[in-house]
Amino acid sequence: MMVIPFPTYLHDGKWALVMSKGGNFGLQRWRKRTYFPEKEIDESWDDGYNITHLTYGNGTWVLILSKGSSQPAQLWRTRSYFPKDEINENWEKGYFITDLVYGDGKWALVMTKGTGYAKQVWRTREFYPKDEIKELWDQGYYITNLTYGNNLWALVMTKGSNYTQQWWRTRAYFPENEIKELWDKGAYISCLSQGAYENKADVPVVENKPPTIEITEPTVTRGFKVVKVPTTKVAGYARDDDGIASVQINGTTAEVNSSGYFYANVPLDDGENIIRVSATDKKGKTGYHSFTLQRSVNQDVVDVPVDVSQKRLALVIGNSAYEHGGTLKNPINDARAMKTALEKLGFTVMKCENCSQNDMKRTIDDFGSKLQNYDVGLFFYAGHGIQVNGENYLVPVDSKLEYERDVEYNCVQAGRVLGKMESAKSKINLIILDACRDNPFARSWSRSTSSKGLAFMNAPSGSLIAYATSPGNTASDGSGANGLYTSAILQFIGQSDLQIEDMFKKVRQKVISDSGGKQTPWESTSLTKDFYFSY
Repeated sequence: MMVIPFPTYLHDGKWALVMSKGGNFGLQRWRKRTYFPEKEIDESWDDGYNITHLTYGNGTWVLILSKGSSQPAQLWRTRSYFPKDEINENWEKGYFITDLVYGDGKWALVMTKGTGYAKQVWRTREFYPKDEIKELWDQGYYITNLTYGNNLWALVMTKGSNYTQQWWRTRAYFPENEIKELWDKGAYISCLSQGAYENKADVPVVENKPPTIEITEPTVTRGFKVVKVPTTKVAGYARDDDGIASVQINGTTAEVNSSGYFYANVPLDDGENIIRVSATDKKGKTGYHSFTLQRSVNQDVVDVPVDVSQKRLALVIGNSAYEHGGTLKNPINDARAMKTALEKLGFTVMKCENCSQNDMKRTIDDFGSKLQNYDVGLFFYAGHGIQVNGENYLVPVDSKLEYERDVEYNCVQAGRVLGKMESAKSKINLIILDACRDNPFARSWSRSTSSKGLAFMNAPSGSLIAYATSPGNTASDGSGANGLYTSAILQFIGQSDLQIEDMFKKVRQKVISDSGGKQTPWESTSLTKDFYFSY
């Protein structure tokens, strides 16, 4: 069998697509995810599909799967380093490399049995491996994978690939003319990638400047500040064109995100404390910054609370004006009131009112992308919510749900929100669902489904999911300006020194009291750190 790698994403912002006839494939499917699609791979393997291409670009993994490719066994691995040991180990088991790509800080390797390959070699170089290609061509090998990532070219060459002749071209522009020229010679595209070309020995030396460091917390005047707490949060930005590899604060390794934002909690001694911050770029160059904190427990001084200024992002959605299910009075009011409250608590707030399905999906995806640069994510939804077969769905205002089967196609799965937040890798994720109201769409549905509230969802590590009422029950829209549940949250969310679990206990007590015991809010939590909305 001949395996032809699919072309990849080009770094100038374009996707390059090539489609061919005669590939011996029966059916194909594709999946696009902001996280590595391991679940989608496993599901497709179970359906009889095999990976025929994997690529990464513009923050997205793209997976192509095919039936009829006659591949009896496949495996994949992801590693933060080049996976040479994994390659060598699985070569011994009869697997051969069929895809190798770098994205999102990791190498992704796909190896397959039954390719018809006889022998393989790989090379990694910081420059385009033209000499290695020529040397291996002379030994009867052909290029079957060529990709660039993490400042390395990764070349895979194979015997037994059924190729009879090969050419390569490198250009600073997309090589459309060269493609046409070689098509005329009977050649077809088998690899396409983009990366650095020259050998470092041929490149003029450019000075590698150290990273710049900006301290945003604590605020320091003229390099000096007086505090009274035993521990303080030090945060800021480290910036460098080569990217930031690590930040150290008084010997403590700080957390660093992709935008260079860093933070760490630093213990303080009584008296003068010199805070030394160092940032190292991905080429090993280090920049330094220092300032002084004076800790005094005997003066009336400014307090710097610990971890009070995490970067916080919230998405608030309120759906009231349902086109086919009647109007709810409170969700828009709830969303607007929550937006105001969260902004006072340091959240940057995205808001969507009376959203269609397309609006909801796009807004949730945008929220997930932006959340990668934040420490805390919060999703609040007020409106209709439905469970079908144990799955929870948020109902857009344009949904027409005549039958249960319509829900999957016309609503938004709550798991979509969980997936986006988990992929963003923020430290704390909070989901609040005031979405358990009676189902107005269910006249033609089965009796067992029509009256159910939301189903229980397990909270992933570092997250909390809060429901307006217990699983399987419905909640009241309320008679005031806000729903019973949101009204209680608004009462307690700004209370100082109230840990989030304790805040929701107070919310539960109030809702039970105000509803006469008919409504009991519920939470699922796997938070690993304390969280306070307000200090």
